[in-house]
Amino acid sequence: MHTNIIMLMMNEATIPETDWYYIFSNDGDKICGGALIHDDIVLTSAQCSSAFQKNGLYLQYTSNYESEDHWGPSSLEMFMDITLTPHPDYDLSTHSNDIMLVKLDYESFFPKLPLNLDDSAIPADDATLTTIAFSNTYSMTRNDRTVMNSDSCDGLFQAENGFALDETMHFCGYDSTNSNTADTTCINNPGTPVFHDGQVVGLISFGDDGQCGNENPILHTRVSHYSDWIEEKICELSSSPPESCPETDSETDSETDSETGTTPKKKKKRKNKNFWKDIFG
Repeated sequence: MHTNIIMLMMNEATIPETDWYYIFSNDGDKICGGALIHDDIVLTSAQCSSAFQKNGLYLQYTSNYESEDHWGPSSLEMFMDITLTPHPDYDLSTHSNDIMLVKLDYESFFPKLPLNLDDSAIPADDATLTTIAFSNTYSMTRNDRTVMNSDSCDGLFQAENGFALDETMHFCGYDSTNSNTADTTCINNPGTPVFHDGQVVGLISFGDDGQCGNENPILHTRVSHYSDWIEEKICELSSSPPESCPETDSETDSETDSETGTTPKKKKKRKNKNFWKDIFG
């Protein structure tokens, strides 16, 4: 039985040389990834539901690609009473909307990872992405990859998998050093965050085992496509939501609607538009 790992990067999502932290849970040989994006919220892939539901999450500090051998409060956090919220339109057959939020049962003290949620043009074709996680040899490794042109990626996926890609929710990346054969440096663990210019721009969704070359690119979920959904769910799920989350007005019409037979819900309003500034400062 192998360990499911959620690799998370420290130091405000810069790519550190030695220090890391990760979340793990046992579930056969499936390895999953994710990113801590709020004090008690992890962003990951919807396909990872079973892995996290069975055994909860453990978040542990690691140094120089090796886990620390002590279990003190400064190096380990355990989350057992978690709440999973996959995207309601997730489709396993096409990997559409492969995104999920995990509510932790208490706040993590580890650093949060900033997301690119404003610019749908990022990452652009040929941009360099970085991810760090466990390879198919279950050793921690770093993998740099290049964003593939969406038309080229769509053609490959239609030929190999029989479905078209939606570039608004997907993008592809490949390792130019991979020879399109099994390679121990390839990282294709679903939910693992990929970075561009210090921000999480995507989550790994689908890829052939051990292959990440230009004939077998890795499919990623584009997080900017889900900006509104992520914000809404953080406000709904978190025990300490940002100050800019919607508030319920004190006044409401309590009369029942004659046509629908329902009582109108209280209207919501935002305090301000600085949602992510509230989170990351």
